[in-house]
Amino acid sequence: MPPGYHITTGPAAIFYDPGLRASGDFRAELEVFLFDPGQRREAFGIFLGGGDLQGSGQEYTYFLIRNGGEFILKRRQGADAPTVRPWTAHEAIQSYADRGDDVSVRNVLAVEAQGDRVRFFVNGQQVADVPRAEVPVDGQVGIRVNHALNLHVARLAVAPLG
Repeated sequence: MPPGYHITTGPAAIFYDPGLRASGDFRAELEVFLFDPGQRREAFGIFLGGGDLQGSGQEYTYFLIRNGGEFILKRRQGADAPTVRPWTAHEAIQSYADRGDDVSVRNVLAVEAQGDRVRFFVNGQQVADVPRAEVPVDGQVGIRVNHALNLHVARLAVAPLG
């Protein structure tokens, strides 16, 4: 479904291209459109620092938003999923109700890793700034989508910060 691809989930899942990785100073960006979520407030977003994604030692840092205008930062460490920053409301996050006459609502999530800091953005506004030691981000990059969501991913890209 150009540009990008369409995702409709049953159970939650992660999606990634094994060739899309990030390290050093970089910016990762996800442009995504949410279609009618009904009353569900399931989350979706970007993951970074992925490793052992097919195994029991799966690990990654994930930055998700959900309908209703909130974001969360978490880690996946095998069976554990510690919270780095809890659900937090932010005005930059567009909810399905904000779409006007459109059939979907657009959000752009970005993560900038530079030096010892990692900054998280939604629609150009910084929503969090975390020490890099707290959120490992070097490794596989991809998309995490919770259950029963209908999304269109227009772009997922990684570029060096220079």
